[in-house]
Amino acid sequence: MYLGRVVERGPTEDVPGTPAHPYTRALVSAMPMPDPVKDRSRPRVLLPGDPPGALSPPGGAASIPRCPLYAERLGRTERERCRTERPLARVACH
Repeated sequence: MYLGRVVERGPTEDVPGTPAHPYTRALVSAMPMPDPVKDRSRPRVLLPGDPPGALSPPGGAASIPRCPLYAERLGRTERERCRTERPLARVACH
């Protein structure tokens, strides 16, 4: 969940094993591993910027302000869709 919205759903073993949404990737990368050497050596997924306020979340995709996919999109149409249309798929991303 991100700002009260489900961003990814699926079988318990699938979501942490192959996260599709950027926020889920960041959460999984922050989970501690039992082996401290492996834990320190694995890459962390850090989302840029500050999270939006929970009292005034974005109108479209909730993670837009911090989404690396949104920042990399070149098409104006795709960016507009992210800003205005709330995703409703297994992964809450267009």
